[in-house]
Amino acid sequence: MKGIMLFVLLAVMAALSAGCSNNKSADLPVGDYYPERELSSITITIEAERTFTLINPLRSVWPPKGNYTIENEQVTLIIYEGSEYVFDIKGNSLIYRADLSSLSEDAKTAYAHIEDGTKFTLSEN
Repeated sequence: MKGIMLFVLLAVMAALSAGCSNNKSADLPVGDYYPERELSSITITIEAERTFTLINPLRSVWPPKGNYTIENEQVTLIIYEGSEYVFDIKGNSLIYRADLSSLSEDAKTAYAHIEDGTKFTLSEN
């Protein structure tokens, strides 16, 4: 009987610890995320199956697409040539972290006006 109780107790503890993990891996809400400040005209479009598009209307080149990962309340957008944009997730907003991002020279030129701390918020439309 003690063995069964110990097993049940361990199973409950394991279930609770898994549910309380800080490593959230849920998908982001799909839609367009617009910058809070109008200095940046870039839009982040989060799509199904952990994909995204970065849209810069000031650039005539094909917009970069890629995949994203989520770990510990941060999303990393991974695009061509090894460029990664890292954002903190705060509700329905993404806050750019330049210090954690790594960009190719082309990406630095095309998206240089995304300043550290720029907040992108999910459109309600």
